[in-house]
Amino acid sequence: MTAAPLVALATTVVVSVLGIYGLLTGAAALQSALRSAASAHELEAIAAGVQGINGNLYHVLTLRGAQTKGFNATAELRPLLAESNRVEGLLAAWRDRRATPSQRPRVAALIVSVEQYKGAVDFVSQMLDVDFVAAVSFVRPFDRMSHDLMQSVDALVREVQARQRADADAALQTAATTVKAFEGVGVGSVFLALLAAANMGRAAVRSHRLTRQNSVLAHLAQIDALTGLGNRRYFDERLAAAWADCTARQVPLALVLFDIDHFKKFNDTQGHQAGDECLRVVASALRPCTRGDFDTAARYGGEEFAIILPDATLAAGRSVAERVRLAVLACAVPHPAAGPPGIVTVSLGVACVVPTATGRSAALIEAADQLLYAAKRGGRNRVGEVKEAVLF
Repeated sequence: MTAAPLVALATTVVVSVLGIYGLLTGAAALQSALRSAASAHELEAIAAGVQGINGNLYHVLTLRGAQTKGFNATAELRPLLAESNRVEGLLAAWRDRRATPSQRPRVAALIVSVEQYKGAVDFVSQMLDVDFVAAVSFVRPFDRMSHDLMQSVDALVREVQARQRADADAALQTAATTVKAFEGVGVGSVFLALLAAANMGRAAVRSHRLTRQNSVLAHLAQIDALTGLGNRRYFDERLAAAWADCTARQVPLALVLFDIDHFKKFNDTQGHQAGDECLRVVASALRPCTRGDFDTAARYGGEEFAIILPDATLAAGRSVAERVRLAVLACAVPHPAAGPPGIVTVSLGVACVVPTATGRSAALIEAADQLLYAAKRGGRNRVGEVKEAVLF
């Protein structure tokens, strides 16, 4: 055998070995991308759990402040404690199974925060019937802690997703390099099929990523950046949808409108940064007063907020409005310029209707707005009185 065939054979063997190594490396990168995707999915479940405990201590304070009949602090706080335990367990499992060495200390710190939150829940359950004011003061920083937990978990999700994209790109680059090498020895067609499969996989990853990004952007376009509630655009869309649904089912639709009393004085005397924080506190107090995803809470504009309550009677709407009023009082945000009681309060209006195809949702807004200003004229820090459902 001459030297030329031997050189060709050796070249083929070397390129084949390198190509197979490249394919294995690419497969490892794809596997890493899949692990990152699973890791991100688990973190999203943790984020949902943190969202579930966010602000719920205020809900319990609202019930206690209203002296709700049959109220039992231990029973009300038990689900919150159980959810906190579940979040702690999920975080520990993610730390042990998914976290990188650099991520583990951060996750450990989050677990400590959850343990502190559980301690706050236990303290509040003991103090509610002993010293309600002390319990209110104690809760405020822990409500902020749950918000910080949410942001920290979201940051981890973004970090893991970035790693997933990098792994997918590395896998495709390795496959492309491998194909180019095999083309030189005449067997590239085998690996072109593998590259096509890799491209299809990457296209699927890109499609999922774009779908998720578009979903996130659409969500952000409907969110008020300051409070995290829905914005006016979101409110308009949800009210139109609720009107159509309640019209089809011929069930009542209630609307609560409220705003912060003497908010201009608050800004003038305490500054706009304090005003922004006040808006965030009110939004946080508002959330637990609704029926979760069934209702829609939104920042209507400025210091004005709205709650859409499908399939809710006027009495149910008034009950929600009163819970909101008491929840804001429980926050005890100082506002001396407003006069007695010296803390931030809200005035609310509630209207209700069984919608019709020829009716106008704008009329429901106008009715609730009129009752809101009736509450203002009546002395503020109250729900506008109405004798019966507003019909039009």
